[in-house]
Amino acid sequence: MSEQMLLDQAMLHQLKDLLGEKFETLVTAFIDDGGKRLERLSLAVTGPEFHIVRAEAHGLKGSCRNIGANALADICADIENAAQKEDASNLAPNLASALQMFADVCEQLRRVNTP
Repeated sequence: MSEQMLLDQAMLHQLKDLLGEKFETLVTAFIDDGGKRLERLSLAVTGPEFHIVRAEAHGLKGSCRNIGANALADICADIENAAQKEDASNLAPNLASALQMFADVCEQLRRVNTP
């Protein structure tokens, strides 16, 4: 997936302009929180513990939307919807996609955050 599709570049640059030096704090918080949510999500998918899957996917979806990672937010929405329906059939492949995309998003955010 292209970098343009991973992150909404216009939104990212607006955030960077708006937040200035605090943009680094936002990026760090997104990476730390997202990593923790994905760890909990990974554990919950193996159960599956649908209520935890739903909650973690929902939280990560919101964080992704706030930083412009809309493709990742869409995957999280799919996971959240499946958990709401207690449908485990696509949880593992969607989780694998989310993990890879999160790593790619984090890499791109680190590059954008480097002066």
